[in-house]
Amino acid sequence: AEPVEVDGGIEFQVTHNDVTVDVHHVGAPPDMFAVDVPVVLEGSWHESGEFFDSDHILVKHDETYESNEDYEERMADAREDTAG
Repeated sequence: AEPVEVDGGIEFQVTHNDVTVDVHHVGAPPDMFAVDVPVVLEGSWHESGEFFDSDHILVKHDETYESNEDYEERMADAREDTAG
């Protein structure tokens, strides 16, 4: 499911080892935050136990830098590979 903007933050779900957890995050997510991008969350369980209250999101990524031009070229190559 797509993240949903709420007053002062966002709500989304994370899944790991077939367990899905609802997350309520206060504040804006980082620029690299997106569906299917691994994250590390800082915060605590809400007192109800029904969701995780996040106050900090770290987006997991490798150390490889890729320019936008290189990215577009790699994506075009991938589309060609799957089309033919």
